[in-house]
Amino acid sequence: GGAGGAGWGPKGFPKLKNDTFLRAARGEETEYTPVWCMRQAGRYLPEFRETRASQDFFATCQSPKLCCELTLQPLRRFPLDAAIIFSDILVVPQALGMEVVMVSGKGPVFTEPLKEVEDLLKLRQKVDVTAELGYVFQAITLTRHTLEGKVPLIGFSGAPWTLMSYMIEGGGSTTMAKAKSWLYRHPEASHRLLRLLADVIIDYLVGQVAAGAQALQVFESHAGHLGPELFQDFALPYIRDIAQAVKSKLKEEALPLVPMIIFAKDAHYALRDLAHAGYEVVESDTGLRCLSQTRYSDFLICPEPSHCCSKGWDSWATTLQLLKAALRGPGCPVVGAAGNWLPSASVPHAATHLLPPRRSAQTGKDVTLQGNLDPCALYAPKVSHGHCQQLGLVLACVKGLLPQLPQLQHRLMSQQSPPG
Repeated sequence: GGAGGAGWGPKGFPKLKNDTFLRAARGEETEYTPVWCMRQAGRYLPEFRETRASQDFFATCQSPKLCCELTLQPLRRFPLDAAIIFSDILVVPQALGMEVVMVSGKGPVFTEPLKEVEDLLKLRQKVDVTAELGYVFQAITLTRHTLEGKVPLIGFSGAPWTLMSYMIEGGGSTTMAKAKSWLYRHPEASHRLLRLLADVIIDYLVGQVAAGAQALQVFESHAGHLGPELFQDFALPYIRDIAQAVKSKLKEEALPLVPMIIFAKDAHYALRDLAHAGYEVVESDTGLRCLSQTRYSDFLICPEPSHCCSKGWDSWATTLQLLKAALRGPGCPVVGAAGNWLPSASVPHAATHLLPPRRSAQTGKDVTLQGNLDPCALYAPKVSHGHCQQLGLVLACVKGLLPQLPQLQHRLMSQQSPPG
């Protein structure tokens, strides 16, 4: 199932007016720190709740019009520098023929999870991503046009191990014991499933670029359930292959070589390997103490604001404005997003000059690193340069006192009302 023939090529899109996020992701100099949120559309927005009220979650995901509307809602409220398409990583297992429902208060549930190796025969072995996931491509194209070039649009997918674990566990799990047992009991079958998932993900991501996505993120959200050995055997090879194959296919199909971001949650032991996996940006989490020096400019991405409380939101929104103001100094080629923070290329750790390119001591490679600020720091009732140590660290990095800019890791808390 190739993706390039979807018919939704990146022709005729409005000219991009704000490419700061894309330049920072590629390690280029920027005038200020761009800001975006990993899941910008969420329950913290009353308009999101209203839009979602009459629709099943996955029915919403399959409606290009609704996905476009949900993607754009946060940009109407906040001065964000990128949009990320509203969708879900579990649309890929659905494309393989599995049924997934979203249960209120529980999350995603697979009606018939994989229990035995023989169950793999129930999956589609050849997936036409245009036929099965065309609604995502249509949503991306519609959103690109509706954005009118205001900011770039990010597409995404789950990574193979994370999707495999959901398919076997039948939903979320604190241990992923069933899925991990497959890796030990059925290593060959596990690799067959991971290979199948990787092939679909590759076509899916290429299809997203053909439809208009201007950057891609791959989420290996369950990497932390694997130790170094299992990660090396069952996750990293497919993560690496996805980056290489996507870029190869983009070249073959004369599509833009968009920047790619990898997030392998809690895989701190693999940071160096991830830096060599072919992605422009490697995201870390709060478990990594220091990201050390990097080649790239300081770049932040905000975690999901779909889980928040009122004080936290006010603090988060104020922090966003505070940081954008602090980072907009002349000659400060940094990028950011309210929440997750990356160092990106040609690091300007001071607002007035650039440091020479440096190789990261932890990654062994010139690569953009997304930092690791604890999102709970935003529960502080007031935001100032010194209201808590972690936000102080952020601002110290901005002022050139520390070698990298930390990030808010993953998602905020959800019971929250936005200001205004």
